[in-house]
Amino acid sequence: MHNIIFRHSLIKKIRDLPERHVFISAPGGYGKTIAATQWIASGRGAVVKMTAGDADNDPNVFFRRIAQALCRLTGTKTSPAMFTAADIVRMPFPARHARCHLLIDDVHRIENSEALDGLSLIAARLPGYVCASAAGLRLPTPSWRQERSRC
Repeated sequence: MHNIIFRHSLIKKIRDLPERHVFISAPGGYGKTIAATQWIASGRGAVVKMTAGDADNDPNVFFRRIAQALCRLTGTKTSPAMFTAADIVRMPFPARHARCHLLIDDVHRIENSEALDGLSLIAARLPGYVCASAAGLRLPTPSWRQERSRC
């Protein structure tokens, strides 16, 4: 990270939050992705970063990408070509695993309500060792704020 200022006070504020899942929102160019990356790098375990795109407005594409990311994080083996949020919630995650983190960047690009509702369901039901964070121009869904367990 050359020519990037580490934001110690901001990272500390994020790290001290009681929430297990965090959403970082700010206008374009304000450093959301860098702040999330610095926070995760400050001691949050294994990380998979996923950048949302227009194709993620298709819930099958979005949920398949999330399932693949979670499999990489946890070592879970799964292979169906199509996923729903409910399929991800039922994935056979290991009972115990090292802390890990899924970061979904540019989540504001997802406008499909099924994908957004599914994201909230998935975040609320992930195993306790999996932290999920999103960064974007706006909050993806109000229920994202309802998850309050510590990560």
